[in-house]
Amino acid sequence: MRALGSIIANPPLSCKCPSDRLAAQALRAALNKTVEEASKELAAFKEAYSSEETKAIIKEAGQSRQANPRGIVTWHPSDNPDWIDIKKRRLPAEATASTATPAVVKGEQTT
Repeated sequence: MRALGSIIANPPLSCKCPSDRLAAQALRAALNKTVEEASKELAAFKEAYSSEETKAIIKEAGQSRQANPRGIVTWHPSDNPDWIDIKKRRLPAEATASTATPAVVKGEQTT
């Protein structure tokens, strides 16, 4: 696309027939290249969009939207004051499930 833009932005200085022909050929070549690249990108998008992984993600998002129709809840640091201390950090589900069991950090042993 940049090649096409540079040809359009910088037209030949003279209007002689050979240069016009060369400019037209260069423009056509740049346009064909751009169309070919765009076609490849569209094909890659269609393939990715119709993949099983994408379908699973979209299905999970739909289920999440049904379970929580108000959307994603904003997180604030005040919701979990220990968020910065890795030894005390727990996921919200862990915090509500059990407050007696400390979170295990990889590499640490609990006593």
